[in-house]
Amino acid sequence: ILQMKKMTDTGNNEPLSKATKEEKYTIEKRRNKHAPLEVSSKQRVSRFRQVVHVPQAKRRDPRFDSLSGELKPDLFDKSYSFIDEYRDKEIEDLKAALKRDGKLRRKKNRKGRKGKKILEESEKSEMMAKLTRLQQEKAARKRNRTSRKVKSKANKLESEKVAAGLKRPFYLKKRDLKELELKEKYEGLKNEGKGKLDKYIAKRRKKNAQKERTLLPWQQ
Repeated sequence: ILQMKKMTDTGNNEPLSKATKEEKYTIEKRRNKHAPLEVSSKQRVSRFRQVVHVPQAKRRDPRFDSLSGELKPDLFDKSYSFIDEYRDKEIEDLKAALKRDGKLRRKKNRKGRKGKKILEESEKSEMMAKLTRLQQEKAARKRNRTSRKVKSKANKLESEKVAAGLKRPFYLKKRDLKELELKEKYEGLKNEGKGKLDKYIAKRRKKNAQKERTLLPWQQ
């Protein structure tokens, strides 16, 4: 019965072939690209389909895009120097709060003057951790700036010597760069005051002595 039905649908006595099925669902081409797309009613329409073409926005990361230009650390530090002032103020506020809490704890009462209370242990730990983090970040920024300054000065001096024909191009090794950074650090501490330089030298000696002590063989 199905075979007869297929034969009557085509109008001849031959079964409906695969090519005839494809021709049955063919759609005439659009007159131009702006004309609406005609879809056969014989085919099931997909549940998800794009009705209107929306151009997809291309996102870019400014850190790795050439359109953002080249990063100049010195110019960046100069432009955003006010952030360092905020950080320094935050460090001073944390130090003042911890110092005030220490005074209140020494008085051994829960309330100080003007109803001030002693900080909770958890709050005090968080403040101390934040203070340590800010101080470490400040020291790291200072080291990076000193390193860039020393490297820039050394490269400028080398370029002048090469331009004058006194020597061939030479790139500083990490060891030489580290020695220049240490020299720059000593000069900075010397300019700040004798006390800071002596304190730093004593600290370095103590650290080196501890390192040498660990390398000695263990004795009873």
